Amino acid sequence: MFDFDTLERIIADDRAIIFVRDLDGRYVWVNDTFRREVPVDLTLLMGRTNRELFGEQAARNWETGDQMAVASRTFVITPEELYDKQRRRWRKFLSTKDTITIGADRYLVGVSIELLDADAERYERMLATFRARLIEQFGKT
Repeated sequence: MFDFDTLERIIADDRAIIFVRDLDGRYVWVNDTFRREVPVDLTLLMGRTNRELFGEQAARNWETGDQMAVASRTFVITPEELYDKQRRRWRKFLSTKDTITIGADRYLVGVSIELLDADAERYERMLATFRARLIEQFGKT
């Protein structure tokens, strides 16, 4: 049985930062939480890579998770950090990344949850379990 309630909670959760990038790393879509939580103007974000936006050092760790997801053709869970200049502190995230195919194009999709407490990690593990059940039930395209 497909669990639409869990899917809806993942999409609607105001802590979930969701993004879609092309395989060259350029942002093509982000959700409202991303816009609110990541300190980058939307007009500067679309069509740009993490290296262009945050610098080479910050992007290097994120790119490792991206490459693992693309190479493995399954979802990966990676810890990530972002230095928030406005808040003057490091922010830690757990990100689930996977590739999707739309028409002839593949994209990288990510869901990131800031690690504020133990609940965040539990939520991310729930997302990974849900994703695994989707793959089992419907197969990977």
